[in-house]
Amino acid sequence: MYPVQPGPGADEGTPDAFTAMTFDSVEDFEALLASPQMGAIAEDNDQFIGRFEMYTVDHIPVITS
Repeated sequence: MYPVQPGPGADEGTPDAFTAMTFDSVEDFEALLASPQMGAIAEDNDQFIGRFEMYTVDHIPVITS
């Protein structure tokens, strides 16, 4: 279960899609942001994404029996 909370400045309504990424550390996340691959992703997104919003997602494990 992943409850989603809108980030600062998010528009009203619900998003159409999500991309979920997980990282082992802050350093790994920062390395992705600085990589050429992330630059290529950003350029590609400019061609077909109408809007971009950031969300904070908390992981709440659900245990069923």
